[in-house]
Amino acid sequence: LLLACRDKIFQTILHSQLIITPGTAAFNAWVETPIPVYTKFYFFDMLNPSELFHNHEKPILEEKGPYTFREVEKKVNLVWHDDGTVSYKRVKFWYFERDKSVGPLTDVVTTINVPVVGSAEFVRGDFFLEWGISDMLSTIQATIFVKRTVGELLFEGYADTIMEIADSLNEDEDDFDFDEEEQEKVKMDKFGWFYQRNGTNWSDGDLVMNTGKEDISLLGQIV
Repeated sequence: LLLACRDKIFQTILHSQLIITPGTAAFNAWVETPIPVYTKFYFFDMLNPSELFHNHEKPILEEKGPYTFREVEKKVNLVWHDDGTVSYKRVKFWYFERDKSVGPLTDVVTTINVPVVGSAEFVRGDFFLEWGISDMLSTIQATIFVKRTVGELLFEGYADTIMEIADSLNEDEDDFDFDEEEQEKVKMDKFGWFYQRNGTNWSDGDLVMNTGKEDISLLGQIV
């Protein structure tokens, strides 16, 4: 009987610390990254873009990296629900670690111009859209390859006419959209793989997670 009671007490204490609720060890570890997390980025620098484009030569690529960032994640806008779930948003911060990187963020890389290639791929198969995009790219003298710094390619973003046009069209659509709830508007006038994501919470949207309060086996499930 004593052993059974001791086991029950142990399970109760363990359960109370594993569920995600303010004051528990699990909550403290979940709400903000408790240990350093590092993300390493690598790039392939195109050494012969002109020869590839004009003479169809085999591309010559040089790997550059790693460019290391320390990542910190925080959960914000927490709302607790009676069904044992919690809704929240995630805010992520990336801090550049120069001593763990091959070079500074000012290193230059020649790479594919993603907005140009992406827009061409998007309209593939539609004659009129292909013609329109082709005419637009010719007018703005768009190039397939760009030479940008690592910082611009990652978080800073670089100015791009296609992105500016797309962002302007989105703003025009928002002016006539009266039915949807007002949402945080994120200006995407530049291109960067993580542009407008450092220190913001919009990219992952609203998340709902099971806290394990009603059923410990469901702990951490996104619903």
